[in-house]
Amino acid sequence: MQWLRMMKIAAFSVLPIAVLSSLENAHAQSANMVLNGNFDNGNAAWEEPGWWAGGTGDSGVDALGRHCTTVTTLGTDDWGAQLRQFGKTYVTGGLYRVNLRAWSTTPISLQLGASEESTGFVWVFGSNFEVDAPLDGEGQEIELNFMADADADNNGIFRILMGGGAVPLGETVCFDDITMINLDGNGAEPLAAAVQVNQVGYLPKGYKRAAFALAEDDTDTDTPRPWALMQGGLTVATGSTVPHSNTPDRASGDVVHNIDFSFYEQAGEDYTLTVYDNDTTLTSEAFDLSYELYSEMKYDALSYFYHNRSGTPILAEVVGETWARPVGHAGDSAVETIECLQGSEGCYTVDASGGWYDAGDQGKYVVNGGISVWTMLNQYERTRFQGRTLDDFADGTMQLPEEERTNGMSDLLDEARWEIEWFFKMQVPLGRPNAGAVYHKMHDLNWTGLPTAPHEDPETRYVHPVSTAATLNVAAVGAQCFRVYRRFDFPFALECLIRAKAAYHAAKTMPIALAPTISNGGGAYWDTDVSDEFYWAATELFLSTGQQRFADDMIASPIHGVGDAVRGSFMSWLDTGTLGVISMATVGDHNYFASEQMTQNARSLITTMAEVFSNNVANEAYGTPFSVTRYPWGSNSNVVSNMIVMALANDFSCGDVFADSLLQSADYLFGRNPLGKSYVSGYGEAALQNPHHRFWANAANSAFPIVPAGALSGGPNSAIEDPISASLFGCPAQRCYVDDIEAYSVNEVAINWNASLAWITAYLDEYAHRLEKGKPGRWCH
Repeated sequence: MQWLRMMKIAAFSVLPIAVLSSLENAHAQSANMVLNGNFDNGNAAWEEPGWWAGGTGDSGVDALGRHCTTVTTLGTDDWGAQLRQFGKTYVTGGLYRVNLRAWSTTPISLQLGASEESTGFVWVFGSNFEVDAPLDGEGQEIELNFMADADADNNGIFRILMGGGAVPLGETVCFDDITMINLDGNGAEPLAAAVQVNQVGYLPKGYKRAAFALAEDDTDTDTPRPWALMQGGLTVATGSTVPHSNTPDRASGDVVHNIDFSFYEQAGEDYTLTVYDNDTTLTSEAFDLSYELYSEMKYDALSYFYHNRSGTPILAEVVGETWARPVGHAGDSAVETIECLQGSEGCYTVDASGGWYDAGDQGKYVVNGGISVWTMLNQYERTRFQGRTLDDFADGTMQLPEEERTNGMSDLLDEARWEIEWFFKMQVPLGRPNAGAVYHKMHDLNWTGLPTAPHEDPETRYVHPVSTAATLNVAAVGAQCFRVYRRFDFPFALECLIRAKAAYHAAKTMPIALAPTISNGGGAYWDTDVSDEFYWAATELFLSTGQQRFADDMIASPIHGVGDAVRGSFMSWLDTGTLGVISMATVGDHNYFASEQMTQNARSLITTMAEVFSNNVANEAYGTPFSVTRYPWGSNSNVVSNMIVMALANDFSCGDVFADSLLQSADYLFGRNPLGKSYVSGYGEAALQNPHHRFWANAANSAFPIVPAGALSGGPNSAIEDPISASLFGCPAQRCYVDDIEAYSVNEVAINWNASLAWITAYLDEYAHRLEKGKPGRWCH
């Protein structure tokens, strides 16, 4: 369901009454900024203290003590009929919560907001909300959260607009129990101090840093605090904290001191860090010092994909009885296109069986599958040309069915092939319109509930129209497939290349087809700019064929030489230009077709990106490789993707210049963050437990399994786009998270995120063993 990342980030949320009643109101003691919000005084609204009502309607307080307006003239403007109060104070960036109860004689959509109108109209905040509750019922509870966009000093206005047809002629709307509170400085309990560590552990000879977050009400921000590294009740090292800054960090809200214990290199288990803060002793979660931290995690991260295969039984002998299940969505072998349901041209039956389930839902999407497969194949190519050995992913090393563990091919490539063969099925065959193009996605007609086992899905599934983005994904990955698989299975590799060329031809000759916007039952994965996909596909095809037409398209692209850096992002299903740059940098000097200059240019661009990310690590209190005040959906994907860029730059640079930044980024994922949360299941004392997933749904129904080890949560999301995380409104970016199965906007899992996790944990494991043997990275003379 990552499609929600494409929605406009809003500063409000409207929650149903069932959700509101379940949320803890941390702000109950805050003063109500609305005067007489329960309309208990007087008989007419304009007689109420503080209220003004007027315009094209009859307004007053009814026998039940509600303010009601019946529209008598439609008028042309929404402000033509309204209820308002004057004299409010708003502060730019301030957080405000409005609660009210509403009734209406017909379903309506109104606007609630704030303005400052002393010298002209200035918008402060606002949003629309729906009312659909009969006058004789209990009413509908509404909650709206806002961030102010402007100041107002005792001259601000609070208003509900009902004119211009918002309320139909002759219809009535009523309100009661209106409150508005300022969420800033509301007297909530201050956050306590904490010691946050990488709960998985640290490399004995690697960079080792922990974080001490001061209590929110602690004013002594500059004084270092003594700390002790403990094992088995014994102190093995001591030191003092070093203030990162004496002001709250913008991403977490914390004042953070660093604890650097890199000098201690003794391997062992169950270490803890203790900080002595005046009369308080604070101790971290336990962690290890070991070179084996990632030796199993790299396999668990890849096992995610077998668990989420569609169209095949998930075998107990591979994953264990807990996670075994029958064939999921066997009916995908004959699925109608959505045009059949719509009764429009283009109705066909498609064999869409196989592939991977995308995320928390059970849809299958070519564009997210594309970057996931690319990441796996790039992991293979990077390890082959820049790494230590391919033996770690040789035949028989991963948790796969026996026939795949004994076929003479790398198990990593066996897993990637499962999705590639699904891509083939999603390609329009010869003889149909848009032959060679690729259907964008397939999923249920309606959303299924939690939990839903794949073999018990009751919904009808449909294949959705072709898109240029999906078509170019198959062109790019098909070309990459040819390079990788031709050493093992040339007929399969050749089919990849033939299909890649057909897809590229289709993308260039048909009109641009944007992704379908249908988002019920599955994500949209909507993309309005496919210039990056064209560049990526042209680059992969050039590297695999050397044909001049692909080189010309690659060089002519506005992305050539800059990747997606100018677009503000680097690696995602939405922005794929950097994937072409990485392929050039990874295989260019082992390729017959790429010039030395092409390769060096790509590597220079990656190194430049990595320097930005490394500087972010140094500057951010919790060592994240990106620096923003609002975290996006799947923010942890940004962490692992940027880590891949730094790892590649480490390959291409003299010495392990980016290694420390890589380790600190890993620290954030595994617990050195303001929540003390390890975002990977099965790893760390406070590991991910309740991801949004329809089968790993033990939290919703104990008959379903828990999440297996190695799944990466999407992590903090400032937009808090689900009812559960909406209770966190106003949270600093890194605190906008809750480990809840219903919190889909912060706690979903997805194939592209786990592909990046698998890539980077394999790299970290390789680095750990190099460090153990005293073999540093590339050195230049």
